[in-house]
Amino acid sequence: MKHRTFLYAFILLVSVTYLASCGSKTAKETQQTTQPATENKEKPNVQLDADAQIDVETGKWGPDSLETVKNYSLYREYFKHNLYPDALPFWKYVYNNAPAARKTTYLNGVKMYETFAQQATDSLKKQAYIDTMLMIFDRRTQYFGEEGEVATWKAVKLKELRPWDTKTYMELVYQAVGIQQEETAYYLLIPYFNDWLTKYNQKKVSREQTLEQYNKIADIIDYNLANNAEEADLYRQVQELISGIAEKLQSTTTTTTTVAATASCAEIKSAYEAQYRANPNDLAVVNNFYARLSRANCKSDALYNEVMIKLYQLEPNAQRAKVIAQMYADKGDNNNAQKYVMDAIKLEPNAAKQASLYMLMASLERRKGDGLTANTASQARKYAKKAAELRPGWGKPYMFIGDLYASSGKLCGPGTGWDSQIVTWVATDMWDKARDVDPDFTAEATQAINRYRQYYPKTSEGFMRGYKNGDSFSVGCWIGASTTVRLINE
Repeated sequence: MKHRTFLYAFILLVSVTYLASCGSKTAKETQQTTQPATENKEKPNVQLDADAQIDVETGKWGPDSLETVKNYSLYREYFKHNLYPDALPFWKYVYNNAPAARKTTYLNGVKMYETFAQQATDSLKKQAYIDTMLMIFDRRTQYFGEEGEVATWKAVKLKELRPWDTKTYMELVYQAVGIQQEETAYYLLIPYFNDWLTKYNQKKVSREQTLEQYNKIADIIDYNLANNAEEADLYRQVQELISGIAEKLQSTTTTTTTVAATASCAEIKSAYEAQYRANPNDLAVVNNFYARLSRANCKSDALYNEVMIKLYQLEPNAQRAKVIAQMYADKGDNNNAQKYVMDAIKLEPNAAKQASLYMLMASLERRKGDGLTANTASQARKYAKKAAELRPGWGKPYMFIGDLYASSGKLCGPGTGWDSQIVTWVATDMWDKARDVDPDFTAEATQAINRYRQYYPKTSEGFMRGYKNGDSFSVGCWIGASTTVRLINE
């Protein structure tokens, strides 16, 4: 018990520190409050922020777009220098007049009000700042969706700033897990499962319901162990904590067979397969068998896949459909993988999660066959555009489309020369769009642009064709998009 308590505290500490280091992500309605004093710093030389340049979505910049751009640029410059009180009046203008302009407005707003709360010495002001921060979070979802991600951030910030409000914290944890599913942050899984165990001990839920939740968490962990290398070790620590608890829960399940907690895959199959074969449509039996197979590391066994599909048939949900899709994708069976992704899309009520699923469809489509074709590229782009539509302010679809365009040199030309090089222009447009709408992709998009700039056509080639930098140009091929000529010197 001491080990579990210590590790839980460690995971929570690591997660809060990690999130804080990444900066706050969010925003909503502001309140007129007195700001805390900050040290006297020299005011920066403010220029128009490149992030604020108006594009085809001019309407998002409010009734006076030029005034909005000016205020956006001013607040951003002060914000970058940590002069939050100076940034605030300009930020409020953007927030109130152009709430759909940029997700950055919300991310920065949360960071400022969180800082105000941390610095406040008056408890009433501190709580007012926290309330405003939470309101900013909520307004972000109004214009940019991402309810699951926002619920995750709200839970983390509430745990840090209002640790006594456990009721609201758990509501946010449940909301985040329910929406994020396989993308649930590792640090929410332990409080989520602990709450189910508490309700089980209080006889508010059944053993079968609790075991079902363990299976749900096990699927989340399995997915991240396979697809999230950066945080795999942290998910594995969570797995070690909850698996021991789940084993005790399973040991009380009515059965005529007793198997050690360290049983091998073969021993689990020998002990429980007959019961499963005799009761293939009994949800409790299938849940129990699936959990034991998972704990015994039977994931490479064909029976594990069979039981997982049976569990999905008995109780379909989007998360399990995606896990099955991933199973087929790992085998190279893209047709079945896409079938289950489409099932997941139909079962998934959350728009942001649907967007993630459409991006998975796009990725699977791109991998079809021996190489990229005009048909697969066009269909993959269609899925990515659907993702962008469902989740405004997300840079990933634009990064993906940019990569598709950049990979189309051999589809649109011989592989070298003018016809193959001009695809880099439309690729740059998409990468520009990615970093423009989503600050999370700024570094990745900038890196892609810098990497492919060397492949722009030469100035002399443009001159021979009657083009100069800045001219309008239409790229044909399967792409069919308008762009701007970009040429480089010899």
